[in-house]
Amino acid sequence: MVSTYPEIINLIGRVLLVSYFLKAAMNNSMKPQPIIGMIKSKNFPLPQMLFISVLFIQVLGSLSVIFNLYPIFGALSLITFTVLSNMFFCDYWKMDGLKAVLTKHLFSANIAIIGGLILVLFTPK
Repeated sequence: MVSTYPEIINLIGRVLLVSYFLKAAMNNSMKPQPIIGMIKSKNFPLPQMLFISVLFIQVLGSLSVIFNLYPIFGALSLITFTVLSNMFFCDYWKMDGLKAVLTKHLFSANIAIIGGLILVLFTPK
């Protein structure tokens, strides 16, 4: 149970860090077809299963980090997901114009999120 000021601040930081993944999971679960279409466009096998797997990684990894239950597992799963997402879906170097600029910003934000998740790996439980 959270009882001290540093623990409360740590909890707030964890919630803010993974809020991106939880919001994405909620939004994507409401409208799965565009995301499944993006997965198909990259020629991944079983796009529906991959989509469902991604939702589980986002939600379970986030809850793991928030509640500090196996946070290393949660952080590593979210780091892996984010690295792979950057590699396959944030390929701004293949784009032009505003789409390239916006995707480059998303790529950079993902790098910052990975940095925050690395800090979770080395935060004492």
